[in-house]
Amino acid sequence: MAEPAPAKRVGTTSHTIIVSLNGTPNPENTDAALSDEIYFNVNPGPAVDLWTYDNDGDLNNIFASQTNNYEALKVGLNGPYTFNTNVVSVNDSLSFEANSNPPDEKRAGSGTKAVSPKGTIKITSHTDTAAARK
Repeated sequence: MAEPAPAKRVGTTSHTIIVSLNGTPNPENTDAALSDEIYFNVNPGPAVDLWTYDNDGDLNNIFASQTNNYEALKVGLNGPYTFNTNVVSVNDSLSFEANSNPPDEKRAGSGTKAVSPKGTIKITSHTDTAAARK
């Protein structure tokens, strides 16, 4: 059973994305503010490594806590993850994939198929203005 998400920071919105080793992320596309928190809920099955790509399609540490361009996720709820503002900016389109093996350094135009479908996170603003007004 998934754990409940902890209380969120003021002015942020939490987004939960469901991932598994062989399935399309749900939702596949997420709009988020730079200040938002991201959670990943891994479906029952094997744990996954979540590989992350920056706006240029290069493997990169898009989350503040991240090293080696991935997060090791356990089955169930993982997070919260906040964006690494040294790498991520407003209007960036980031992508991720759940994969048990390291992917190529750059997938864009490589002709290499991802083990699992990629999801995207579009950074739409600095802060979630609706959440900040609450």
